[in-house]
Amino acid sequence: MKTNRFWVAVLLLNITWAWAQPSRPYTREEDKMWAKRIWRIVDMREKFNHIYFYPIEQTEERISLIDLIRLGIREGKITPYEPNFNGADWKGVMDAEKALLVGSTEEYVRMNRPDPPYDEYDTVFYNELNNFNVLRFKVKEEWFFDKKRSVMDVKIVAICPVLDVYDLDGELKGFLDMFWIQYDEARAFFHQYKVYNPNNWAQRLTYDDSFKMHMFKSYIYKEDNVYERSIQDYLKGTDALRESDEIEKQLQDYEFDLWQY
Repeated sequence: MKTNRFWVAVLLLNITWAWAQPSRPYTREEDKMWAKRIWRIVDMREKFNHIYFYPIEQTEERISLIDLIRLGIREGKITPYEPNFNGADWKGVMDAEKALLVGSTEEYVRMNRPDPPYDEYDTVFYNELNNFNVLRFKVKEEWFFDKKRSVMDVKIVAICPVLDVYDLDGELKGFLDMFWIQYDEARAFFHQYKVYNPNNWAQRLTYDDSFKMHMFKSYIYKEDNVYERSIQDYLKGTDALRESDEIEKQLQDYEFDLWQY
């Protein structure tokens, strides 16, 4: 009788553990009848995206997206990759300390040694990254049609925080890709932390939940193409925005057109 109770307890623990793990339907590569790679910009200045930007300082219950990614890198749970690979492969591993220093500023301070002859020396202090300088994230996605499940699905492949770069006068000079992270590797870590749910505080969502449900507002800046160029490389201003909307519409129409014919 005790033995049976023991195995029942083990079974319940396994069920609970499995339920708590992040999961998504498994899709074999050979079941992808059609696929397309898409790159997006998620702008933290959009009110809809504030759930990923705040709080500025971590609390007991919540943490911002950039702080969560940096925490994962610091703890060795997330591997950073060189920014120039654009999410194309996973070979350019970046040193974790180097990744964590991106966006920090150097400050040289002259100090006196505590022992005779008390001479002066210069030392360098690194100021922590200012979260207000990370207002954009690049997200690489794969859209595909799974012929086994007969559904159109989307999978986040990689994420890259983008740093605003300023000159000495405080003028914005441009943007710098900090590093890329592989989303499949980060999912388990993201599943441990909650994101604010503006619609229902009682229904707590993890970061992984929110990304699976695409709870962010974004625009497309690139689709896979033979020239390996982004929209801004061949269109500017409102024309670029219209092109982004057109790519979005094509993605939404693909599944509908598939069933029509």
